[in-house]
Amino acid sequence: MNLNDAKVSNVSLAIASTTSYESWKKLGIGVSQMQESSSFWLGDWLNAGHVLYGTKYKDALTILGDRYEYQSLVNIAYVCNNVKLEQRVPELLFSHHREVCKMPPDEQSMWLNKAKENKWSAGELRRQIRSSAELRPREIAVKQHDSLTSITMQFNTFQKTTCAKSPIQEWDKDRVVSVMKDLTPIATFYVKLQQRLKELQ
Repeated sequence: MNLNDAKVSNVSLAIASTTSYESWKKLGIGVSQMQESSSFWLGDWLNAGHVLYGTKYKDALTILGDRYEYQSLVNIAYVCNNVKLEQRVPELLFSHHREVCKMPPDEQSMWLNKAKENKWSAGELRRQIRSSAELRPREIAVKQHDSLTSITMQFNTFQKTTCAKSPIQEWDKDRVVSVMKDLTPIATFYVKLQQRLKELQ
């Protein structure tokens, strides 16, 4: 970030009156990027201190003074510890990475890359993740229904093929008992469905 057009102190950014619009715009982008980057820097600093020196958040608070709340440091360090460098996307904000920090690494990469490609804000990324989570039970239900349909089709095929070769009337006692035993879970499940249907009527 070029600071030739501004004077910086701990509490100010004084911009020269001769600054062009383009320089002013770039300066704003630079300041914003530094603000976001500082969260990553702070989180990595906290985690490095813990690994290298066994420091705790209380130690960090002593070093940093009253600039941060305890829980804020915990949250920042958590994000940086759970979203590793290889998953981070430079074009996105710290707040984007916070939205995916509880996910497995492959899901982190997937969502962060989607956010980058679609130019989602952190809020939009959160909405997309929630929408996906809400759809997941429906997808599971559909898969379960498809699986049950497949089982039913297999049973119908078995019944037609087997009975065509050997009608049930020709089966001996051992075979009848064996097949009935195999079908017990299905019969039990069917009875439970009947009971539930009566409750709903």
